[in-house]
Amino acid sequence: MKIIKYEEFKKQGEALFGPDPREWLFECPSCKTAQTFHDFAKLGITAENVPYLLGHECIGRYDKSKGCLWVVGDVFVLHKIEIDRGREKHEPHFKLVGT
Repeated sequence: MKIIKYEEFKKQGEALFGPDPREWLFECPSCKTAQTFHDFAKLGITAENVPYLLGHECIGRYDKSKGCLWVVGDVFVLHKIEIDRGREKHEPHFKLVGT
């Protein structure tokens, strides 16, 4: 498990995909599907709710054609990174595509 400071995670995202986090690609650790903010929004999920899902839940939980129901922090640990935001617990997270 790799622990990464939020600032470093943000730098990686910006280097790979630009400054807008809505353009960043995250990879589900279970099915390897790449997903962005826009993919969730296209399914009707509000812009306010997408940040709570993206990087934490596979889009397959909302798009049944994907066939994946993965969520980080469940019983099994498949995620490869946790983000350190300076809180007591680190945040389990999907990795960025390309890292």
